[in-house]
Parts: sequence; C-alpha cells; structure tokens
Amino acid sequence: FNNKVSMRQWLNSRPEEEAKEYVKNILIKRKKKKNLKFLPSQIELRTIVAPPIQYYNKLFKDYYSLTEELGFDNKFSSIRESKNL
Repeated sequence: FNNKVSMRQWLNSRPEEEAKEYVKNILIKRKKKKNLKFLPSQIELRTIVAPPIQYYNKLFKDYYSLTEELGFDNKFSSIRESKNL
C-alpha cells in the first residue's frame, strides 16, 4: 500500500476473516524480519504502515493477547496488569 488510507480502505472492503489474516501476517512478518522479541508499540505500528492497536482490538478483541499468541513478549506487562486490578 502507498499509505495507511489505502490500506484502511482495502481492509474495510474485505471480509473480516481476510482482514484478520492480513493484519496478523503483518505482525508475523515483522517479527521474523526484524527478529523482534517485544511486541510492536503504537509508534512502531505507525511507522510501518500497519493498522493501529485500536484496529487490532476491533478485530481480535485484545492486541496484547494476539501478540502473546504470536510469541511476542510485552515489556510493559506489569503496567498493563496493574491497570486491570
């Protein structure tokens, strides 16, 4: 995609399952390409033409659970856990 607007338009025109697979693969490919250990932050997602965390939450209900399932570590997990108390 040339920009996030064209990506968003394309994602909105696709069936939900196809959009889920596409955005999930963005994270998988990024993890492999950059050998990432920690999940991408909102800032990193902005710079790589990926959907924002809110879009992942819309599709998967919880970005952090998805990234954990994909093998990412959350370097801010203690902060997130304390907010849920």
